Amino acid sequence: MPSLTTPPGSAPTAFGVHAHDQFDVFGNWQCGQKWSLRGGIDNLLNTDPEWVGATTTNNAIGTTNNNYDQIGRRIFFGVTMSL
Repeated sequence: MPSLTTPPGSAPTAFGVHAHDQFDVFGNWQCGQKWSLRGGIDNLLNTDPEWVGATTTNNAIGTTNNNYDQIGRRIFFGVTMSL
């Protein structure tokens, strides 16, 4: 995600948002004619989300935006069998 500056008219105490990188890895393996395996890791480096709406005077520090990963690292696996 790119960095964001504060919009015009914002409070002078408002902070922008830094750029955010997140790395995901995944793969799919075909095992014969009937079996398919898949798996991966979302947010491989377990990067924390950026704070949005933070200012120098608020105690809440802002919130995280839905565009950023809210959960953290996730690992998933799946198996598919064709009949």
